[in-house]
Amino acid sequence: MTNLAAAKTTKQEKVREAKRAFILGLFDLSWKLAGAFLIPVFAGVILDQSRDDTLFTYIGVGLGFAFALLVIAQMARSGGKFLEKAQFEDQEDDR
Repeated sequence: MTNLAAAKTTKQEKVREAKRAFILGLFDLSWKLAGAFLIPVFAGVILDQSRDDTLFTYIGVGLGFAFALLVIAQMARSGGKFLEKAQFEDQEDDR
């Protein structure tokens, strides 16, 4: 009976830890995406204020999208490694 209660507590702790990791990952992705996109756009807007043109703003938007895609790709690669590690640990726990 005690082992069942201990196993249930362990499962709840794993779920709680997974939720915490998800939320932290979400905040991490949010600020990285915001920085990757907004910094080039703001730089383009500032450069265009001295000129009466919007060329640098468009370049900043393009660079922002490119940087955001790179951030998403990097997070997907690191997330895949995290998931593989978690699945491996679950398989060890089941044994």
